[in-house]
Amino acid sequence: MQHSKHHKGFTMLEMALVVTIIGLIIGGVMAGQHLMRSAELRGVLSEYDQYLKAIKQFQDKFQALPGDTDNNGRIGAVTNIANGVQDTTTPATVAEQFLVWSTLKTNKLIDGTYTGAGSGTAAAAVPGVNVPASKVSGAGWTFNYYLQTSNSTNIKLWADSYGHVFWFGAKTANTATTSPAITGIEANNIDSKLDDGSPGLGKVRAWRTDSSTSPAKDCTVAANDTTQNAATYNQTTSGNTCSLIFITGF
Repeated sequence: MQHSKHHKGFTMLEMALVVTIIGLIIGGVMAGQHLMRSAELRGVLSEYDQYLKAIKQFQDKFQALPGDTDNNGRIGAVTNIANGVQDTTTPATVAEQFLVWSTLKTNKLIDGTYTGAGSGTAAAAVPGVNVPASKVSGAGWTFNYYLQTSNSTNIKLWADSYGHVFWFGAKTANTATTSPAITGIEANNIDSKLDDGSPGLGKVRAWRTDSSTSPAKDCTVAANDTTQNAATYNQTTSGNTCSLIFITGF
């Protein structure tokens, strides 16, 4: 005897339950990603504080900056003060910005392992290799001396005596960690928590808008960034457009 087989589809209630479950899963994933990103951004503040204190402790103990092999009081000093061009040709000067981290590690002031030298090319900073990696994915920290006495069109920073700075950002070919690693909203939040919320003033700065780079540095609102006082963070452009400069006071 053959029995007929009846195939029954999903009821509206069952479909609603499935959609609800999928929505909860997606919502949970998105919430998890938000929490992870928030933790990464909080890490930027703690990393800055940790490295600032480590250099200060070394300076207090030895009356010198870590990695300052020529004892001139400057780490990896720029050679062209007029426009802030980084010294990428003098091996000893270039090496100082990497010796900072290996020296701090040797003195047990920070964790990690650092080569104390450029990676690939003399001035190339690579997070997790010769400079510290950040909790923010792909980002890291470089420390050196920087001046810029004119508003150069080639270097999108305002003219200022920056002194020793932390460059926070993603890897950039043959230079410090200056590529965008965070959004304009995230940069504004970090700046507001640590400083004044202005990309052109205070101890936390951003690069001026430069759409010619890849990825583009569109961290500031182009119409406002002709002067430091008027500059504001661009919080409408999606994606990572910002890297930050922390003026240390050393």
